[in-house]
Amino acid sequence: MIPASNSLASRAARMLLLVLLLARSVVATGMEVDVEAFGAIADNDTVNTYAINFAIAYVSSNGGGTVHCRQGVYLVGRVELLSNVVLSIAQNSTLQASSNKDDWLPKRTWIFPEGCEDVHNPSPGDRGGIIFAQLASNVTITGGGTIDGAGATWNSDMKHRSSMFVFVQCTDVLVQNLRVQNSSMWTFNPMFSRRLTFQNLHYSEGPGHSKNTDGFDPYACEDVQFLDSYYAGGDDCVAIKSGKQVHDEPFIDTCHRPARNIVVDNITCAVSHGLTIGSEVSGGIENVSITNVEVNHCDSAVRIKTECGRGAFVRNVRYENITGSKMEYAVWIDQEYSDGPKDCSPNGTTMFQNIVVSNIRVTDVSKAAYQIVGNQIVDDENGAADPWAYDAIQDVYLSNVTVSDYADVGKCERANVTVADVHPPLPRCSHAERDEEGTYSVLVDN
Repeated sequence: MIPASNSLASRAARMLLLVLLLARSVVATGMEVDVEAFGAIADNDTVNTYAINFAIAYVSSNGGGTVHCRQGVYLVGRVELLSNVVLSIAQNSTLQASSNKDDWLPKRTWIFPEGCEDVHNPSPGDRGGIIFAQLASNVTITGGGTIDGAGATWNSDMKHRSSMFVFVQCTDVLVQNLRVQNSSMWTFNPMFSRRLTFQNLHYSEGPGHSKNTDGFDPYACEDVQFLDSYYAGGDDCVAIKSGKQVHDEPFIDTCHRPARNIVVDNITCAVSHGLTIGSEVSGGIENVSITNVEVNHCDSAVRIKTECGRGAFVRNVRYENITGSKMEYAVWIDQEYSDGPKDCSPNGTTMFQNIVVSNIRVTDVSKAAYQIVGNQIVDDENGAADPWAYDAIQDVYLSNVTVSDYADVGKCERANVTVADVHPPLPRCSHAERDEEGTYSVLVDN
């Protein structure tokens, strides 16, 4: 049986999470300073890195408050936020990332939680992002202004690329009311952080520098909201991640920091790769709600991806009220992403459980309406399917899904899927099962 629609529950969850975030996030309301008082000059020529960071350090060390940038274009080589500080960038003002590597502060070492120090975690590169905070709390960036990451310079420079907004082990972060443009890599990339809200943000980029410029990439974060925003860029609009360790021992067994309690609501993804969970899922991902999204010119409206070796789980996920056009697939749930092996050990297999996809309307699909493919789980010793794992994709519910103008219906393999009011009909799902005598056979759902 398909669970009842959770629209009201989704809104209630969003409001409850917002109340908790506001209750715990004490926005600094003490002193207010202008960065010009610390030597900043908004002429798009003077490098203001030290002046702005001096202002932030001064305010933070004196109990907190607001640092204002409100005169023009401030050229910077990384702004480092500290606890209890509001950084306000006024309308018609811009923080402009410098295109000169000599203008940037020395690279910071990112401090990950104990057990989470994996070589596959995101790297700061030799330059680091334009906005950075680590082990900070009660941090806000707002004001209605613009932040420009100079992606035309840094996007193709693999040594100096970095995510644009980086928060490492931070709590109570609010990023709102900004225009953000020209990232060099992932745009919003909090890691191992809690109680975060990103709201009323507008991201766009110029031509020719759009490789891996994801929009919203929370990595092993908890209690997160991405709301009321617009993205037009060169990769995933949303990509929820938790770890990339590719071993038989899942990352979650050492790190214990799954991505959980994540709300994405009221987003326009004008040009992107879509709404994605994965493929870095080795820390585990659970309790995700992606609702009320328009997504166009993308890979897929619904996309959950992993590959053999990632392990852990993706569970309790809801995609609801999604519309869009011009994409490769409508629903793409894939455990054979990338070039990983097709036959997978139980420890290396990611279990997908309780995935609800409802109220989906998409058109102009160039490849297939559905692409649902699970790993073939094999025993490490003899290559036979493991009896505990009937399918690696369990309890997927598709309801009220309409795909029109599609090239092919698609396929469903090694998955347990329940459907209601789905057009075109989902192909029958094949999967393997062992009988009482230990013989394996391929079954097809009726």
